[in-house]
Amino acid sequence: MVGETRRAKRYAFDAIAEVEHSAVMRLARVKNLCINGCYLAMPEPLSKGASVRIKIRTDIEFFLADATVAHSTHGLGMGVMFHAVSPPFLIVLQHWLSEAQQENTQHTLVNSTIGHNKGFAKDEKKPYSAPRMVQYLPDEIPKLIAEGESFGIYLRRQHHLF
Repeated sequence: MVGETRRAKRYAFDAIAEVEHSAVMRLARVKNLCINGCYLAMPEPLSKGASVRIKIRTDIEFFLADATVAHSTHGLGMGVMFHAVSPPFLIVLQHWLSEAQQENTQHTLVNSTIGHNKGFAKDEKKPYSAPRMVQYLPDEIPKLIAEGESFGIYLRRQHHLF
């Protein structure tokens, strides 16, 4: 949308959602999430303005809220806006957003420091040296990143959150 202003920052998020509308349950994939709503990828999204109940599941938690379809694109999905989220589910949502924000920050940090300027410091002919904060990362993190595991998954595993 041209000139669209977001009320809250959205974060990439991957989970299964159950969308209930008129006693019919449909499955969708959550693609991004914010404190106000989420984007649900599904082949046959509901029309703008439809009232739905959303249940989002991860391996260890779930979130439940009533929502309204804010926008819909046939064949792709729909954006929904949450309504009056109950306190226990608000805690789950805030936890997910906090994790997503940390993962996004770590991803940005690693990408901006390791891949900077094709390996050479600006205006220098010697290889680029990563800033000190990246040099203090545990030895296995660069290996995990090279193998495709996210830093957030590594942290969750280290803190026994799985």
